[in-house]
Parts: sequence; structure tokens; C-alpha cells
Amino acid sequence: MRLDRKNLRNHAPWAVAASLLAGGLIGWYLIETVNAGHWLRGGSLPGLVCGIVAGSIIAFEMLLWPRKFLRAWRLVAAKHWLAAHLWFGLASLPLAYVHCGFHTGGLLPTLFLVLFTLTIISGLMGWCLQHIIPKLILKNVPAETVCSQIPKVSQQNVENALSLLVSVVGPPAGELYETDAKKTDKPNSTNVTESQSFEYRSSKPSTVVLGAVRTNGRIRGRTLRTANISIDPKHAQQLWQVYRKIESYLKLGRRSGSEMADALRANAFFAAARSQCGSSCDELIDALEQYCDERRQFDLQSKLNAWLHNWLPIHIGLSVAVTVLLVGHIFTALRY
Repeated sequence: MRLDRKNLRNHAPWAVAASLLAGGLIGWYLIETVNAGHWLRGGSLPGLVCGIVAGSIIAFEMLLWPRKFLRAWRLVAAKHWLAAHLWFGLASLPLAYVHCGFHTGGLLPTLFLVLFTLTIISGLMGWCLQHIIPKLILKNVPAETVCSQIPKVSQQNVENALSLLVSVVGPPAGELYETDAKKTDKPNSTNVTESQSFEYRSSKPSTVVLGAVRTNGRIRGRTLRTANISIDPKHAQQLWQVYRKIESYLKLGRRSGSEMADALRANAFFAAARSQCGSSCDELIDALEQYCDERRQFDLQSKLNAWLHNWLPIHIGLSVAVTVLLVGHIFTALRY
């Protein structure tokens, strides 16, 4: 749950309550420890109370999981529950260390404290990631889309790039493409004959739709515009070589192993293509470069999204392990 000016009022009561609870119990423990002249253990009254409170908080923390399946009951607003989950969870860790008298003891208490500490750390990491990653995505991924739709959008970009080249320079010489105006200019070796193959187009201007990245204040995004492009036919083969170089990257992203995944190497590649093809090809090459840039944004979004969501299974797994060890600790403490 994010902590900013908008929801500070929601966090403040829970933060104060958790701090007073933990501070009061720890202060009581320290006073009794000074009076006793040695560190009190879990069997002492202050240590026992701290342990009971810490265990109760852990039980409360685990209620967040089943609460998600009872949302229709509208028990408590999620923002209040998450704020309490955060601050009381933080308060429970020092109480657990106070309960054991800052001594790990046997194997079970040691394992419990280690896993409990890791649980709190994983929760704090998730909390920090929820603050950092959305800002990184907003700043660095203006082409952001739904992660599950990235393969579909990437495939659409491949088709758009192919259609753009076919519209401007025509298909590669000798390759077969459909001529039906109702269909897109995609390869189809089953519905056309050898006599329907095309040669490169002439230098007559072609009107196409291009995408461009525009910035308005803090907002960056891709806009569409129309352009009349005239390409010298002698550069057509070079342009198709550029497309073939980037095609696998547009489809698969960094999984393709293409050098286009590296922005510096991609910039050098497109700069070389511009110098070879001449200024008349600049707009077309710019459009292909923007498709690659958008695919790099998708790669970054997938990576950041994985960081944003993959911490939660780790946190839940550790929490379950801590709860099981807590039950075992209570059982052995009562029995022995």
C-alpha cells in the first residue's frame, strides 16, 4: 500500500497505535530488565506478554489472506486493513526479539526468528517496490500496455511495419503477396500465382500513417500522423534488410537475442542504415526504429512488472512458514 500525502491520514492512526503498543511493551520490559539485573527471558511476565502480543499480531496479519475471499461481507475497508497490516507487522518484529530476551535459544526459536525477519524484510521490499516501480513505468514506458497483451501488440507492430514497407516500396522482388484490396498485404503463397509477384515500387510518393513519440509536460506518448514518403527504388532492398534484421526482435523482444535489445547498439544500427539509404528514407527508418524502441519498452515493462508481483508469493510463503513455526513454538512451550 502506497504512503503519500493522499493517504497519510489513513496510515497515521495505525502507525501511532502500533508505535505506542510496541514502545510501551518494550519500555516495560527494559525497566523490569534493569531492576532484575539481567536480560529477562520469555518466561518472565514482560517477556510472556510481548510474546503473546507478537503472536496475536501474526495471527491478525494472516487474516488478510482469507479476507480477500470475504470481500462481499465488507468487513473493513481494504485501505484500513492494509495500513494496519503494515504497521502492526513492523511492530511485531521487535516484540518477538524482546520475547526471546535477545537470545535465539534452540533450533526452533532460531529458525522462527530468521524466517520472521525475512518475512518482514520481504514485506518492506514489496512496499518499496509499490512506490518505485509504478513511477519508473510511468516515466520510462510511455507505450505501456496490459502485460498479458504484449505478445499480441508486438505481433501487431510486426504487421504494421511489414504493411508500411509494402505500402512505400512494395514487397521484395520475387515474393508473392495478395493483391485483393480487401485483404492486407501479407504473404500468402497459397492464394496467388507466380504471375502475381511484384517488383519494387517507383519513386512516386506514398501516403502512410506513422507513429511518433510526443511529449506534453510530464506526459509522453505515441501519436499518429500521415506522411507522404517517396523512396528511391534502389534503396528498397536495403530497407527490407533492415526489416529482416529487426523482425525477430519485434516479435520476441529480448528473448530473440537480437542486438536491438541494447539501445546503444540499436541506435548505431539505424544510424548506419540512414547513412546508407540517404535522407529520403529517414522517415521510414525512423518509424522502424520507433517500433524497436516500443518493443524495448515492453521488455522493460515485463521486467518491472515481474519485480512488482513476484515478491508477493515469496512473502506469502514465508508468512505461512512463520505461522506454522509459531504454532509449533506455542505447542512445545505449553507442553514442556
